[in-house]
Amino acid sequence: MVDDSERIRERMELLSAASFEGLFFHVDGVIIDANQRLAEMLGYAPHELLGAQTLQRCVAPEDIPAS
Repeated sequence: MVDDSERIRERMELLSAASFEGLFFHVDGVIIDANQRLAEMLGYAPHELLGAQTLQRCVAPEDIPAS
């Protein structure tokens, strides 16, 4: 039996790989996954986009929700 977290991970991977759009997934502002298209758009490798600092580097401050 596949648990919910594994099912969510599989869906994220399928969506990410199939999209022509730049996508990232976050939990409380910490990027946990980013697709290759977003990495290309921003000039980074996908692994460089992971973590807590990506939103501050790539999104205008007024567009980041207050926590």
